[in-house]
Amino acid sequence: MRHFFLFLALSYSLLSYSQNKSKDASFVSSNAQTITFYAKDSVLITADTYFLKDIPPTVLLCHQAGFSRGEYIETAKKLND
Repeated sequence: MRHFFLFLALSYSLLSYSQNKSKDASFVSSNAQTITFYAKDSVLITADTYFLKDIPPTVLLCHQAGFSRGEYIETAKKLND
């Protein structure tokens, strides 16, 4: 649970770092960035951010075990429409 809150705090503060490469190049290349950092237990945390508007609300989508962050590419498009 502590890692989840750490992830929330760090992902919110690191939203503007690093370029992402993913399946939907037209959407992702101009609107997405990848954030990576290590949690206290040395687990590498990786997240994608998607920006289309100057002042968007923040939505945090967390996948469960057996899935990947790439599952949210289509959802991110719809949320930004």
